[in-house]
Amino acid sequence: MATAKKSTKRTTRAKSTAKRPAAKAASARTKSTKPVRAASKPRTTTVRRKSAAKSAEMQSFHLAEPDQDFLSFRPSIQTLYWSILALAIFSLGLWVLDLNLQVQELYNELDRVNLDGDSYVAPKTPPAEQPVS
Repeated sequence: MATAKKSTKRTTRAKSTAKRPAAKAASARTKSTKPVRAASKPRTTTVRRKSAAKSAEMQSFHLAEPDQDFLSFRPSIQTLYWSILALAIFSLGLWVLDLNLQVQELYNELDRVNLDGDSYVAPKTPPAEQPVS
């Protein structure tokens, strides 16, 4: 036979047993207009318990059918966006490579000019003789 759950009363914690200084009389404190209260009973609270929610039934896992083949090609607007982005990146890469090639050719030309200017080239004809006086 099932019985109804009884509400359980929970009392507040007992006051700490640490020693406190004696309370001063109301007249020793600053004058207040509030009346002094008498100690009240400890408060009790009721604990309400909820029944646990029923969980869904466990079902076995099965493989889902794929919506489309992995290698199928179905272009969309994002396909256009990605192709434009890829073309821009590829063209910028080629432009940087072309600039690098031009700079390297400029360095090679400067090296050739400096190499030619540093070497001594002997004249092909002997210098003319100077008359002896």
